[in-house]
Amino acid sequence: MDTAAGLPFETGVRPEDWPEGGPRPFQTPWGEYALHAHDGRFVAAPAWCPHMHGPLWEGTRHEGELVCPWHGWRYSLEGGHCTWTPAGEEEGCADRALALLQVVTGPEGTLHILPPPQTSESR
Repeated sequence: MDTAAGLPFETGVRPEDWPEGGPRPFQTPWGEYALHAHDGRFVAAPAWCPHMHGPLWEGTRHEGELVCPWHGWRYSLEGGHCTWTPAGEEEGCADRALALLQVVTGPEGTLHILPPPQTSESR
């Protein structure tokens, strides 16, 4: 795969074969991401919590949020923003967010993680 061209990462997973047991991490050109089924679609979230690098992909789900198994921090699967910390609602969340990536079904029927959007700094 030519990552310089910003090509999608092919996971080899078909949507119908997605495990009920939950997400598993993939080493992508943009870091380690895990697929999550959410609201009838898939989204890729960083595999590790931005708080203290706990295994977010091993965490639980709570009403559309990922919950880190180490300290309970919660992140929205809609926009990646932090929604809760053990210290209280949004306290300490301001600088913590997940860089979610879009997931599409490729022509061969497998899930592809799209590259992060390019910013003026990454061009």
